[in-house]
Amino acid sequence: SAVSTTPCGSAPSDLARTVVGLLVVLLGGVSLAAHLAVLPPTLEDLDSVNFALGVRHFDVAEHQPHPPGYPIYTALGKLGTAALARAGVAMPEVRGLAIWSAIAAGVLPLLFFAFFRRLRRDGTDDGADNRAAIATLLIVCNPLFWFTGARPLSDLAGLAAAWAALAALALAADLDFSG
Repeated sequence: SAVSTTPCGSAPSDLARTVVGLLVVLLGGVSLAAHLAVLPPTLEDLDSVNFALGVRHFDVAEHQPHPPGYPIYTALGKLGTAALARAGVAMPEVRGLAIWSAIAAGVLPLLFFAFFRRLRRDGTDDGADNRAAIATLLIVCNPLFWFTGARPLSDLAGLAAAWAALAALALAADLDFSG
């Protein structure tokens, strides 16, 4: 009889890791779809009005948008507004800004998971994926996450940029650059 060279339990562990990863991707997809379904039809506060004015004509001195100007978010708003207007979506000026919050809400679960799974207890991988998935789920289930994910503001897009940097640093820590 042949002797298995696979350590006992490694196949189910690989399967479990795959399932957990797929569930996190599904969570991101559900978050994106849910937020896209409720993109707001109107601007809701002074900051969102200033962002919309900045999409129309960028001038920080005129608070279009308010200082510091958010040039990257404003540029994304211009792209989103133009794309949604071409697609015939109602209220593209508002939704062209809010779509970036929805996209961030879909990407953030993946970034949370990528970062949290690199946090190991005692230098081992035992349970890292499960702990990362639970931490990700707890953040994504926070009402503030859901509320900001459909607003025409820079909050969640900025959070996604910060977490992308954290996830990249965590992933880079696993790489061997010694050559």
